[in-house]
Amino acid sequence: MLRIGTDCSGIEAPIQALKQLGIPFEHKWACEIDHYARRSILANYQPEIIYEDITKRNHSELPDIDIYVCGFPCQSFSLMGKKLGSNDPRGNIMMHCIDAIKKKTTIYFYIRKCKEF
Repeated sequence: MLRIGTDCSGIEAPIQALKQLGIPFEHKWACEIDHYARRSILANYQPEIIYEDITKRNHSELPDIDIYVCGFPCQSFSLMGKKLGSNDPRGNIMMHCIDAIKKKTTIYFYIRKCKEF
């Protein structure tokens, strides 16, 4: 059975996708800073743990997982966010996602070479 953890969980689209595909999984954790989104997650899904703030969590203490999904905020990299990048606190969320990957998942990459025409 797959073990999944999500950060910046939002509406938990990955969890819904696994359910609809009929793939058995254990929802080890979810993390969402928005109060209303957290309420929705708890009303519709059953993560074993729910965190409020990725920046205040010890990633080493996260449960082990097979799949990690994080949709960090992109506002700080966009025109609407004035392209402040890491000068905008939201721009640093990505570093917490990377730390969670380093501490809790094994990542495999498959790179396919495209044929030239």
